[in-house]
Amino acid sequence: MKSFSSEDYTRAIHAHSLRSITDSICPGQDYVDIAAWLLQDDKSRTSPPTDWAPLATLHNLPATTSEPPSSFGYPDLDALLLSPYPEKNKGQVLFLQGFLPQDWVTAIGGRYDIDPDFFKRHLDFSSKSDHRKAFTLPSLPSARDNLFELNINTILHHHTSSSSETNTTGIQRCRIKQEEQLSTYRRQLRTHARAGDSMVRAYSMLDGQYSVVEQRVSVCKIKSGGGWLFVVWMDIGRDLSVSPAGPWTMSLGSQISSLPIIQHFTGLVQRKLPRIEQNRNKNAQPDARDEKGLPMPQRSKVPQSTTFLPLEYQTLLSLQNLTKQAAHDPLLALIPIFKHSACSEVQFLNLLESCIDAEVPHLEPERIHHASLENMQYFAHLLRGHATQIRQCVRSVQILSPGHWGGFQSSSSRYSQRGSVDKDDRHSEGTWDSSRGAGSDERHEVAAWEIALNRHAESPAVSLLEDYEDLLARCSDLSARCTSAMEVTMNKALVLESQKAIEQSERLKKLSLLATFFIPLSFTSSLFGMNFQVFGQGELSVWLYAAVALPVTVVPFLFYVCDITQMGQSTWRWAMGRLQRAERSPELAA
Repeated sequence: MKSFSSEDYTRAIHAHSLRSITDSICPGQDYVDIAAWLLQDDKSRTSPPTDWAPLATLHNLPATTSEPPSSFGYPDLDALLLSPYPEKNKGQVLFLQGFLPQDWVTAIGGRYDIDPDFFKRHLDFSSKSDHRKAFTLPSLPSARDNLFELNINTILHHHTSSSSETNTTGIQRCRIKQEEQLSTYRRQLRTHARAGDSMVRAYSMLDGQYSVVEQRVSVCKIKSGGGWLFVVWMDIGRDLSVSPAGPWTMSLGSQISSLPIIQHFTGLVQRKLPRIEQNRNKNAQPDARDEKGLPMPQRSKVPQSTTFLPLEYQTLLSLQNLTKQAAHDPLLALIPIFKHSACSEVQFLNLLESCIDAEVPHLEPERIHHASLENMQYFAHLLRGHATQIRQCVRSVQILSPGHWGGFQSSSSRYSQRGSVDKDDRHSEGTWDSSRGAGSDERHEVAAWEIALNRHAESPAVSLLEDYEDLLARCSDLSARCTSAMEVTMNKALVLESQKAIEQSERLKKLSLLATFFIPLSFTSSLFGMNFQVFGQGELSVWLYAAVALPVTVVPFLFYVCDITQMGQSTWRWAMGRLQRAERSPELAA
């Protein structure tokens, strides 16, 4: 494997960032921010941690109980760089946790010749604007063949009784504030993050009780001679309560608790699993220190299941019977990580579906609430983003395992088509030529096909792809459900408005009918000025008022009842007909 020193690795990134549109077909504008971050002086660099936290965990495959994984803290960078490369036809998995300081990034990048795009993508929050990145993310699928990204969703439960925080109006205000707080949080990560601090990509307040923290796992595949290496950089590091503050930590005063990511394995309950003393923090005292004199981490206020993934990676391989196979198949080595992400995704979709079910009754036109429509729009926006991420995971699985199925076609459709074709072929062969002894050959082919199909069905790679395809379908269904509910609600609201408009027009019709009678009478009264003999104020008879008022009232009423346009057209056609007949027969006119 080719390697570089930290200085050479940094200089290469800086040199590429200096290429501009005026002197190169491949400008490095999107590398300007990460180059500036790597070249910061000592005063501006990432602060070292005051406690011991694992920053890296290295697994050699095939894993054995006699060879536990090696964990490295902030002072152990040199020991990590001295670790041997993967052996021929074997692999390694290097987990990186939380925010990494500049010297770790350049040292690991140079040691394993990692594509700098891997670090640039994972540290995309370091860019101050999309203009700096030249709107390069997300990139083309072909540019991500060796780089994969997965989402980890942690559900937070808020134990609060404040009505101002649980009502729909309060939730809308919280969401607006959270956008501003996330922008402040990203600026803090660039300047105040310590080595090992957890990083958060997105935060979503679903309702008054539940919110979701979204974090990323970036994976880079590297070939090393006859072996291979996966670098898995997780956002999950130190406890969220002691990492840079964001909208999730500002809710700590309302007593929040995190829900675990539940994974299901056959025989999990009956198996005895090793207990991992992660961070040795279960019973740590406030002034406790480890053997190196560094303060030991305290009990987690917001524990996350993914924190144990680097330490219990071998356990997950064993639960899925992949310990030996994972050393020779890169996809199988990543299945525990993909499965963990999928389990967090299915819990998120289950929670979001319950939120959608709770909002649907409030979308009835008779009692429609504006906040319910905003919630459905918010849910649909979240689902579109998750569908994009799941679609990328499906493609990543297909890229990693071209040998498990031909091309990029899904396993279920491919094998269903294959089965139908084979049956048709066997049927046609037996019909066209019965002298070929197709009976025994057909039974042999059927048995062989069933064995191959069973082996395929048992393949963990196929199961993984089917899981992600199911997640993608479910995400699309929920998004369509949100859109459909909003459209149906708006259509019902339009129908109700139309009915109200019809009722209002009927009332106006009655009012117009009354005006038809009273306006002519008022006009007649004004015309005569009530100057009649009976009142001793004039010479006209009062009966003259009735003789004039009656036709003046009846004529407008006839105009109101009858269609004047149609009457005029009918009268015109009648007159023209009479005129034409008169011209043809003068006697008739006479």
